[in-house]
Amino acid sequence: MAIELSIEEISILNYIKDGKSTKEISEQIGESEYKINKLVNSIVQKLNARNRIHAIYKALKEGIIK
Repeated sequence: MAIELSIEEISILNYIKDGKSTKEISEQIGESEYKINKLVNSIVQKLNARNRIHAIYKALKEGIIK
């Protein structure tokens, strides 16, 4: 089963992978921290991960991000 993430979610994953906090991502892309948190929660749920770090691990393993 393929995991489908939006382009926006993949972008957020890359920011997280680079060590950016929710606040830093928010400031960098000009979105609210609330929206970033919603996207992170969606990513974690779609990847069936325990948290954002586990989501990064799973996304790397699945080849969603590099």
